[in-house]
Order: sequence, then C-alpha cells, then structure tokens
Amino acid sequence: NLLGAARGLFQDKKGIICIIDTTSFSGYYDGKIIDKYVLHGGFILGDDGSSVVLGRMFISDLIKGWAPKDLTTEFIEKFGITYKDIFQEIYSRPNPTYSMISIAAFLNDHMDNEYVINLIKNNIRNFFRRDIIQYKNLSVPIRITGKEAMIYAKQIQEVAKEEGYTIDSITESPDEGLVKYHQNHPEK
Repeated sequence: NLLGAARGLFQDKKGIICIIDTTSFSGYYDGKIIDKYVLHGGFILGDDGSSVVLGRMFISDLIKGWAPKDLTTEFIEKFGITYKDIFQEIYSRPNPTYSMISIAAFLNDHMDNEYVINLIKNNIRNFFRRDIIQYKNLSVPIRITGKEAMIYAKQIQEVAKEEGYTIDSITESPDEGLVKYHQNHPEK
C-alpha cells in the first residue's frame, strides 16, 4: 500500500514514495495523503523497475538471442524449459507473474555478471524515466522501499545520480516507521 509506505517513511513530511519489489509504484505524499501517483500497468504494460519486469526483460533477451550464451545455457538447464514452454507459460497460464519472479531470483544470483547489472540498471532507468520524471517539478525527498529495492540499492543510487535525482533513503520495509506513525496518530 502506497499510503502506508509513505506514512512509514515520511511520517507527516512531504515526499515522493516509491515501492520497488515484485511490482512498482510511486506517488507524491503531501504529508497526509497521496496527492498524485502514476498508475502502474502490471508486468505487461508497466511496473518498470520491478523484479517481474526484470524477468520479462531477460526472457525477451533470451528468446531474441541477446542474453549471454553461458547465462542462457544455465537458465535452460536450471528450469528445463524450451521456447515453446516459455510461450505456453506466458500466454496460456492465468498468472505468469510467478514465473517472472522466479526468473528475477535467478538473475539476482548472477549480480556479478555485467549483462545482469546492465539489465537491472535499464529496468530501473525506465522506472525513473517513465514514473519519477512525472514528479520532477517537486523539490522533495525521494524514498524507496521494497525487498527488491534493497537488492538493487547500489544500481538504484547509480541510476538516480545519472538521471539527476538524489535518493534520500532505501529501506526493505516501512513497517517500523508505520508503527511510529500510528503511535503518533492513533485516530488513523
């Protein structure tokens, strides 16, 4: 929940809240409510920066021959799948998101691979260029939360700097701050 994350990370202060995990969300928090947000479109139409989109990007590269041979071979051996299996999984199953999460976990195990790092950075760059840019005129802190955000914290900071943003903090969870928020605002 975007409002819960905003309250946990900003309390009563203004800021841009981002969630980067299996999905991605962003919004402008005015200290009370989410005043503006960017609609996410799921892993097919949006969710740039998320682990699900990262998995989708890798599968696309694998199918088109852009993924490195050694990574492709290891992936196919580990998951035991063919091109036909991939298509069936994506286009015939009711929820292919779970497959993309498994693929992202595989990529997370290869973060020493230059191709994987570039894939991660391109995914995050898309998040900044398609979501965060919509808040460009707001001079408030940007804070990011999510399990995947913590895994990609270094790449997020690097891309943010390249794109002209400063990230105030990256946390795995806003829970600690959210507890504090509700202690200070028992009526909410």
